[in-house]
Amino acid sequence: MSDAASPAPSSGLSRRAWIMILTGAVIVTLSMGVRQSFGLFLRPVGLDLEIDRQTFGLIIAAQNLLFGLIQPFVGAWADKHGAGKVAIGGALVYLAGLAVAATAADALGLMLGFGALVGLSMAGVTFVVVLGAVGRAVPPEKRTLAFGIVTAGGSFGQFLVVPAAQGLLDALDWRLTLFVMGGLVALIIPLALGLAGKPPAPTARDGLPLKAALKEALTNPSYALLNLGFFVCGFHVAFVGTHLPAYLRDMGLSGGVGAASLALIGLFNIAGSWL
Repeated sequence: MSDAASPAPSSGLSRRAWIMILTGAVIVTLSMGVRQSFGLFLRPVGLDLEIDRQTFGLIIAAQNLLFGLIQPFVGAWADKHGAGKVAIGGALVYLAGLAVAATAADALGLMLGFGALVGLSMAGVTFVVVLGAVGRAVPPEKRTLAFGIVTAGGSFGQFLVVPAAQGLLDALDWRLTLFVMGGLVALIIPLALGLAGKPPAPTARDGLPLKAALKEALTNPSYALLNLGFFVCGFHVAFVGTHLPAYLRDMGLSGGVGAASLALIGLFNIAGSWL
């Protein structure tokens, strides 16, 4: 019997499923960890490029909006062509965005790098692609466990990468730090091989057509409440991640305090994601 068909006796998951879960979790750790560190760049970037905090905040807001808006299309591409290919493409766009941001001379360059390219790339290297692939690889009764592991990876990235980014900013300038962070993102490319494989062709039993599915979802109160819940990310998670480190520096505290604060948020969110 092949490895892919041989379930691990203790978990009921095949070796192939565990490979997808673990590589997916590491991909999310790297992609989300780098993204969650962008608030640390507000002060050094603002001083160097002479842009105010409102402008930097608008750039991060544009990144979040693009991240959300493109997810349905990226998810459809992953379902059609395979999560591995989409993750590699997302990583390459992510690298381009960091490179453009690292060489930016003004707010427009930063918007193109941090805002547009990174925002578009995130959909390809985070939950919509990874969870879709993992969900197909595990039996229904194990999906909650698998999704919890992958989702916790995003929080672990915040705990692990944000303090490392602050250490790099203390030792290097912000431009070199972004290139080093790009090296972490580049690791997603070989890791994406763990998600490789073309999904099975859909059948009539796989669900409703898109138009009918959207109509059903939009009339379901649970779907509306779920979407309202995601606004939490914008109203406090993204807001705190962007502005808290700079605010603490204004209060006379070191950059390490801001990084440690964000890392603690990620640490406790690991437990929340698992639960």
